[in-house]
Amino acid sequence: MTVFGSGDLPPARNRATRAGGQASLGGDGTGVCLNRSRPESGSFIYQFRPLSSMRNPNDTTYISTGAVPTAGRWRGVRFLYSVNALAQLPPDTGREVAFAGRSNAGKSSAINLLTSQRQLARVSKTPGRTQLLNFFLVEPDRYLVDLPGYGYARVPDSIRRHWGELLERYLTGRAALRGLLLLMDIRHPLTDMDRQLLDGCAARELPAHILLTKADKLSRGAALAALAQLKRRLATNYPGASAQLFSALTSQGIGEAHARLDGWLGYREEP
Repeated sequence: MTVFGSGDLPPARNRATRAGGQASLGGDGTGVCLNRSRPESGSFIYQFRPLSSMRNPNDTTYISTGAVPTAGRWRGVRFLYSVNALAQLPPDTGREVAFAGRSNAGKSSAINLLTSQRQLARVSKTPGRTQLLNFFLVEPDRYLVDLPGYGYARVPDSIRRHWGELLERYLTGRAALRGLLLLMDIRHPLTDMDRQLLDGCAARELPAHILLTKADKLSRGAALAALAQLKRRLATNYPGASAQLFSALTSQGIGEAHARLDGWLGYREEP
């Protein structure tokens, strides 16, 4: 499974090159964060921000999602820590569900909605602000793992290789990983990187469930047509994957997504 490409860096005119390609992980645990990208050359790269920007909110504000039976469990989810090396991963036991997707697919908004918390995952107007493996504790031995989004940025080759190895080994070899929740903008589904992740899931027989996010951007008929088209493509190429409509703005699809998470985390029989 190729999680990160190794092509040339994007052109210097790329607007996301402000970081200047310099970063390090300080002894106090601050320093690197990465944002992944597939420029025209075919490579995947990251950007940086301090770890200190990821923390549990001091004053938790809950999102009203209606009468959702599992809402109490998800409201208790808390940020645990960020991982920048294999040695920092928790013991490979219990159950984990990973969230992946393009840096503008609405991953942070989806996590906040699913946990009924407004600020658990930081939402930014700048795509790609999730830049490490961020672990969230649901209950002992049950985690949500927010993976770096794939967007546009430049980093040194050494950092790119480091993250290629870390993400690839996590996704292909993590026994506790029970499923991948893959978020795609309903207007731009199944990008090349999305297909690479689905290829990796198929290779290790890891279940994948797709959230077609921002479904509110389309009419109901257009959204259902996009879902039907995606399901036909999945049936042909990725029969082990499933999909649904999702909107963080209207809470559409939250019950179905919760059911998938509950199954993978062992709270109920998998759908």
